[in-house]
Amino acid sequence: MSQTTTIKVGESAKTITLNEGKVLLLNGAAASTGVAYQLDLVLGGTNSVKSWAIGAGPLPQIGPFVGSQKVLISCSAGSIDAVVQDAIVAVPRSLPANSVAFAGDSLQAQSGPITSIVPAASVTITNPDIGWGGWMIRFSNGAINLVGNFAVIGYTTEQILDTIPAVLASGAETVFVNGMTNDIVNGWPISRSKAALSAIYKALRDAGRRVVMVTAPPLYKLTAVEGAKFVALNDWVREQARVFGCRLVDIFSIVADPVSATGWAKPGALLPDNTHLVQRTARACGRMAWSTVADLFQDRSVHAVSALDLKTLNPDGRNLLSNALMMGTTGTGLNIGTIPANSVAAGMQVGTSAAGPTIVPSRVARADGYGFDQVMEVTGGVIVGSDALIRNNDTAYTRANAGDWLWGQMWLSAENMLNVYRIQLSLTCRIDGVLYNSIDCSSSGDQSLGSSQVDQTAFATMPFTTTPFQLPTSGVISSLTMTANVYFSEANGTIKLSAGRPLISNKI
Repeated sequence: MSQTTTIKVGESAKTITLNEGKVLLLNGAAASTGVAYQLDLVLGGTNSVKSWAIGAGPLPQIGPFVGSQKVLISCSAGSIDAVVQDAIVAVPRSLPANSVAFAGDSLQAQSGPITSIVPAASVTITNPDIGWGGWMIRFSNGAINLVGNFAVIGYTTEQILDTIPAVLASGAETVFVNGMTNDIVNGWPISRSKAALSAIYKALRDAGRRVVMVTAPPLYKLTAVEGAKFVALNDWVREQARVFGCRLVDIFSIVADPVSATGWAKPGALLPDNTHLVQRTARACGRMAWSTVADLFQDRSVHAVSALDLKTLNPDGRNLLSNALMMGTTGTGLNIGTIPANSVAAGMQVGTSAAGPTIVPSRVARADGYGFDQVMEVTGGVIVGSDALIRNNDTAYTRANAGDWLWGQMWLSAENMLNVYRIQLSLTCRIDGVLYNSIDCSSSGDQSLGSSQVDQTAFATMPFTTTPFQLPTSGVISSLTMTANVYFSEANGTIKLSAGRPLISNKI
């Protein structure tokens, strides 16, 4: 049932109460102007936390919110209709127990696929996955299924609270929640952050979701007051986790410099923006996070690749590649001269974008008995900016269609790393001359940071997965390529990279 209130020019501003589960629809008459303010109930409703300019015609709906909210509406010209009605609640999908969502700010927005992509006119590049959450998912060996990343760069805890209805609608069983960094930067009192976080935790618990609380890492160049707020709020989050029996991912404990008088991050732990994690830190946090929650997720470490999953053999198959098992030996090299016999799998290519590095390809039988891994070993000849790559070189593009949602996955392992500053998996598709590109990478693409920000120790096989993107509904597809790239920031770099279980899919 809806309720309509009309505010006219010359009248006093009116306050509309939105109870939980309600939305507000605002519609200005011709030549109307006005403003709607979401009131800050934590501070007694005398200030606003958000505002919307109102003109002629409808605005996007406001709400629903977790808990009651009040919106003050003023009209400076014409008239404005304010309609309060029930929200249309999305029915949660029935998802397995390993389904996960992220709610938070940029600390998690950089961790895994974003929820939607708006293609540009020429090239679409998704947010690179450089956060701790991406490493946690990789360390899980597929046990964690990220069904939605609702974290947004720059969000305060109150803005994160506004995303919780969408988080719940995703159907995720487990939700990782971080926040408070932008609150502190904006000078909020601790009580305001606690109130918003409490509302977030309560809404998720009341809905039967498993909550994993995440502390906020400190920044560089904090004032003593800001540093004290980070310490106090993180202590409070730890206490909330203890009281409610929630798991805690304590990123602060890894990033904080124990000898800093003002609570700064450890030297070298953050990117040049003094806020976000370098790869070395993100990988350490991801490893710690997975060890914290591993027992909550069913082991999925064995992923047999079946020929029945291939589109070439089964019309209902999801894999557009023709050789997911890396069988055969008719693959080719790229800018690396003559390759050893039987060293590159059929439909694959190993090499470098520009001649120089010494790269030796090989195939190694998988330990699980299902096919082979494609291996490339970079042993010398590297100059600053060199790369090495493993990619498909087959006719996968002929099995994709305009309008498809495309994503890719490859299981990578690395050893003998030296001067590596980035490992990434990318999926590119060209349709009517427009290139669409989705990337999952292990670190920032800022070459100026050099290899010192990257953990050069070996890692065992783990999944790299690109964000799904949608092609235009019409057009001719001329290429579809998934590439595992390694980039070097200094000369004399080395690596042995193994790639297996390749998948390009048009099924979400």
